[in-house]
Amino acid sequence: MVAPAGTPPAILAKLHDAITALQDSPEMQKQVAAQGAEIVKKSPDEFGAFISAEIDKWARVIQAGNIKAE
Repeated sequence: MVAPAGTPPAILAKLHDAITALQDSPEMQKQVAAQGAEIVKKSPDEFGAFISAEIDKWARVIQAGNIKAE
């Protein structure tokens, strides 16, 4: 899940706590496992770093492949 840039840290913390509680629920774990997926928990800072790294990685792929939007 993502929130808009500039969302206050207190709101991010509240969202993180609610999402973590949902991820910890047996029903959610069962549904996710049934889809062949897994839950990966990250703090808001860790998730932000992950997103930044993904943007950098795919930007290099797009540039190297000379990929253009149509």
